[in-house]
Amino acid sequence: MVFFLVAIALFALLFGLEMISRKVFGIKKASLSDTPAKKYGQWGQGSIFIAVLISISLITTGNSS
Repeated sequence: MVFFLVAIALFALLFGLEMISRKVFGIKKASLSDTPAKKYGQWGQGSIFIAVLISISLITTGNSS
């Protein structure tokens, strides 16, 4: 449970840091909706998400013994 709270806090921190840095440096967020790279980006995000979920489940079950 602590791991998930730390992960959520880290995600929020990184998201906030990204938002602040975009405002300070005036960087506009790029959109992939107009390019053919959108499909590959979605597949990449999905595969990374699944890999993270599998890794978390293996790490949490491995520490029980």
